[in-house]
Amino acid sequence: PIVVEIVGPVTNPSVTIGGKVMTYTGTVTVSDKLIIDTEKLTATFNGANALANFNGVFPKLAVGNNAVTAASAGTTTVKWYNRWQ
Repeated sequence: PIVVEIVGPVTNPSVTIGGKVMTYTGTVTVSDKLIIDTEKLTATFNGANALANFNGVFPKLAVGNNAVTAASAGTTTVKWYNRWQ
């Protein structure tokens, strides 16, 4: 599982991980933070539930290399922890 953090400025950001596209409909400014947690199946915008504006795609990292395409603007951070499952 991964946590994706997006800080603007960006409108309608999308992040692609392993061919699966996560999209958020709305504007993220430089003072906003959009967090998508694929383990908890949550999307929050400044701490508030943002699932209504999220497409509901929660990819997980595959073993080995994973292709990641960040949002077109702003700053995108992808966090994960190595672990056995």
